[in-house]
Amino acid sequence: MKQLVSVLAIVLVGLWAANVSAQEKKGEKKPRPSLEERFKALDKNNDKSLSLDEFKAAPWFKDRPDRAEAAFKRMDADNDGKVTLDEFVKALKERVGRGKRGEKKK
Repeated sequence: MKQLVSVLAIVLVGLWAANVSAQEKKGEKKPRPSLEERFKALDKNNDKSLSLDEFKAAPWFKDRPDRAEAAFKRMDADNDGKVTLDEFVKALKERVGRGKRGEKKK
């Protein structure tokens, strides 16, 4: 009887440990891609700039071409019809510094 209880205890501890391990794995997050990696993923023709069409193809603008155009115009600092990596990074870093409605974070 003592052996049965010992075996059951070992099995239960093993199951508990496996469950904890599985929960920890679910909680793991992939590291977010850098801004440069995101830019390169959008730059389909590898010309080191984003056209409006490439920009509209971004997953976060799917079904929102009007928002894509507005964001593109804000990012295109020199108004040359393309967004460079520097313009992309600068605009997104500025965006992170603002709240949801555009006000500066404290």
